[in-house]
Amino acid sequence: MEYGNDMGVYQIQNLRNGKRYIGSSIHMHRRFKEHMNALEKNKHHTMKLQRSYNKSKDKSCYKFSVLENVAEEKLLKIREQFYIDYFDSFNKGYNCTEIVDDPRYTLASVKKAKAKKELEQLYVEFLSIYDDKFIKIGYTMGQRLNNKHYKNAAMKKLIKIIQWFNSSFETSTFHLKITYSGTTCWVSICDDNDNPYAVCKYDKNGLTFSTFDTEDKIASLKRAGVYDDEKYTLVVARIGNSGL
Repeated sequence: MEYGNDMGVYQIQNLRNGKRYIGSSIHMHRRFKEHMNALEKNKHHTMKLQRSYNKSKDKSCYKFSVLENVAEEKLLKIREQFYIDYFDSFNKGYNCTEIVDDPRYTLASVKKAKAKKELEQLYVEFLSIYDDKFIKIGYTMGQRLNNKHYKNAAMKKLIKIIQWFNSSFETSTFHLKITYSGTTCWVSICDDNDNPYAVCKYDKNGLTFSTFDTEDKIASLKRAGVYDDEKYTLVVARIGNSGL
């Protein structure tokens, strides 16, 4: 379909509350389709418009219209700025900046997109090394992982801990139990009977270990028939050289 001069300034307006998003393009109708596609996928760069769209039960109330056809491309941003100011669409609408192509907003968008891509890769990496045969996580943590609740820093901790465990312990003898609380990851190294030989926490200070080396603890493990001097010495030695 041909639209004649399709270069200019446009708006996407919520007809229910009158709020609008102002933009400009050399191909306005194509750009509108891109906006709607991003909104439907919950990936629109303008958070104010995305939040409004997500909350709206009637998506058809978002209407596209041309505000002004512009003959020269060099005038596009000037005219876009005029309408952002005229409608005050930063304070009263869906534009996220008062100034067209604000470099601070552009930089923030780039950083956000980069972090999001990194997070997707971290989840892929986590799934590639996670094995529920010898790595145990709770139900809540499992649900949060399924829903991608954890962000970049948390996923990096989980991956580092599993990599360390995989490279340091025999999975035929030990398994790993992981829980997450706030910004701290708690890790237990257990035998096949679920008896912990060592506990560690991973927070902003790195990995800190607390081994069960008291006489009372060792005595109770021996009484239960699960303590092995050779295994226990091995665990302590490997913990001491974890490198995390």
